[in-house]
Amino acid sequence: MKQMNFFKHWHKDIPAGFSVFLIALPLCLGISTLSQAPMFSGIIAGIIGGIMVGLISKSNLGVSGPANSTAIIVAMAVQQFGLQADGSLDLIAGFQIVLVAVVMAGFLQILLSLLKAGSIAHFFPSAVVKGMLSGIGILLILKQIPHAFGYDKSAEVVYGFSDIDGEDALTHIVLALSKLSLGAFLIALTSIFTLFCWDNYVKQKVKAFSNIPGVFVVILLSILLNLSFGSFYPFLALDETHLVQFPNFITSSVSELWLKPNFDYFFNPSVISLAFSLAIVASLETLLSLQAIDKLDVNSSSTPPNRELFAQGVGNMVSGVLGGLPITQVIVRSSANLASGAVSKLSTVTHGVFLLVSIFLLVPVMNQIPLAALAGILIVVGYRLAPFNLFTQMYRLGRMQFVPFIITLLVIVFFNLLWGIFAGFVLCIYFMIVNAYHNVYFSEVKGEEDFKTLYIQLDTVVSFFAKSKAIQTLENIPENVQKVVIDASKTKFLDYDVWEYILDFDKKMQNMRIHVDLIGINRKFNIKHAFNKSHQAQIKIQEIIQMLKDGNQRFLKQETMQLGHWEQMQQTSDGQAPVAIILSCIDSRVPVETIFDLGIGHVFTTRVAGNVVSDDVLASMEYACKFAGAKLIFVLGHTQCGAIESAVAGVQAGSISQLLGKIEPAISACPGCSADKVAERNVQEQMKQVTLQSAILNQLVEKGEVSILGGMYDLKTGAVTFYE
Repeated sequence: MKQMNFFKHWHKDIPAGFSVFLIALPLCLGISTLSQAPMFSGIIAGIIGGIMVGLISKSNLGVSGPANSTAIIVAMAVQQFGLQADGSLDLIAGFQIVLVAVVMAGFLQILLSLLKAGSIAHFFPSAVVKGMLSGIGILLILKQIPHAFGYDKSAEVVYGFSDIDGEDALTHIVLALSKLSLGAFLIALTSIFTLFCWDNYVKQKVKAFSNIPGVFVVILLSILLNLSFGSFYPFLALDETHLVQFPNFITSSVSELWLKPNFDYFFNPSVISLAFSLAIVASLETLLSLQAIDKLDVNSSSTPPNRELFAQGVGNMVSGVLGGLPITQVIVRSSANLASGAVSKLSTVTHGVFLLVSIFLLVPVMNQIPLAALAGILIVVGYRLAPFNLFTQMYRLGRMQFVPFIITLLVIVFFNLLWGIFAGFVLCIYFMIVNAYHNVYFSEVKGEEDFKTLYIQLDTVVSFFAKSKAIQTLENIPENVQKVVIDASKTKFLDYDVWEYILDFDKKMQNMRIHVDLIGINRKFNIKHAFNKSHQAQIKIQEIIQMLKDGNQRFLKQETMQLGHWEQMQQTSDGQAPVAIILSCIDSRVPVETIFDLGIGHVFTTRVAGNVVSDDVLASMEYACKFAGAKLIFVLGHTQCGAIESAVAGVQAGSISQLLGKIEPAISACPGCSADKVAERNVQEQMKQVTLQSAILNQLVEKGEVSILGGMYDLKTGAVTFYE
């Protein structure tokens, strides 16, 4: 069945795969050049990314292969490891050491997938991600400008702002200008102009050309242009040193094509550091691409991120062993896949198959591609990663977005990628702390000269970082203030430390005869937090009952807390400590947490028609009280209960009859009563059944460790009547 589904949309997927192949082929070659690696290494990565990763991944449209983001890292590492004692560069030896890091990076990605780290991308602020992409884009442009001028001595090309020879990007560009090849420069300019025009105008205006990739047009045009130079303007023609030099797969030996990793450097600290860098960057780009393409693909559910990390890890391990570049899922190729009409991952696999076939059939053609054309393509890619309008857009968002963005970018350009991400991340945390400190509250003093009220409106989020400012404000109350109002009605999250300090302040003010009015803040416990074991142990049963009463009153007055459900979910992700278990009816009009204004982690709830006690309900209560620490069992009935009305009417139907039979004692105890009166009596009867049917619960009640309470909810008024 799976195989049939795989080929179900072949008529759309195979043409889409061919379109992606036309884009991927020149990019694989260009990124190989960019990485200071053999041309064949990019093709290997493209084939593995297409076929192997495509088959393992569950992404319908994601396309994997060599990427610009890791190319910078690889290129700098190749130069670092290839630097010989005599000052010369052995790029092949350097690349063989880098391959070890690629294998290790793949293993780290598999480990990340097993540790369920697929959500890691959510923790990177968008300003840092945009700064990272823009920094990579600027480096792409800087290092491709010399190639665009026809200066193709790769050992002398800069891969960071400062090169290993002590020079920098600008001096390399000046050097390239002094050795300008007019033919290469014309091809580069033509490539850039063609790519912009084709993608922005031709494809949009001419329907017949809409599915032809711009990079394919650029490659074809550059080959024809160089051939025409040779025929008509020999002084402009490029020789072999300025063209792609791809080995012939048929005539070359295995050793020429397959560069094996040099595992002698497996425990080298620099190699291990490089592996971590590659794993982090490749995983981040993959996960960001995955999110983006899933949003674009309206016909697909979200791709499991951990499965994608596993697929990428396997791909990178195999690519490293076979002499290929690092692999990531790439948004450019994935978007092109979607735009080409792909439906399933058959398209991704097909593009890998086309790359495999190309090394047998297209080598003579590939070796006619000018390096200047690839430089033009990569300069455009760099510009798209760092467009001018992005800088103005980030500036308009304010310093909290712009500063981390620009610092990330600058550190990446002038130092390295990891330091740039780290610097941007630290800045984002700094601004978060500053924002939390300054935006804790709004305060003002009201009233007459001899009797003033200090009114403090807390912000929606009051974190631990706000404690310092809260202390500073509350310990410096203006003169003649006789009343302090602290309003947390709009607060979604109130940190425990801040809440605790407010309560201490309340006690201190009582001794000074200053009245403190707390709005939305419970003096006994912080309802805006999920309870932990400490809260559960300290809270008294009467306080739990009061919590339910207060919550229902807030519900009646429409003054419910703005509970931080997301924060409560995170607080309870590793454990729970509810203080009560509530047995209620399944009626959709009786949402327990809502009518008591409670959040995640406060109470257990069990629901059954007629709120009757059964073996399963008792088992839930025993677990909640004996093993999970709940101190209150609350049986909640309600008016207009369908189950009660059916029992009173004597309804008999399948399993329903057995359930309604549990209501008979309440009907017998209240002959001739209305359904609502029977519902009230049923609550009392079910409270009795709890201790009668459960020895465990009876023992806990007798010891005073657990109490049983009942109540009725009025559907018309929303009020809960408590049976003490």
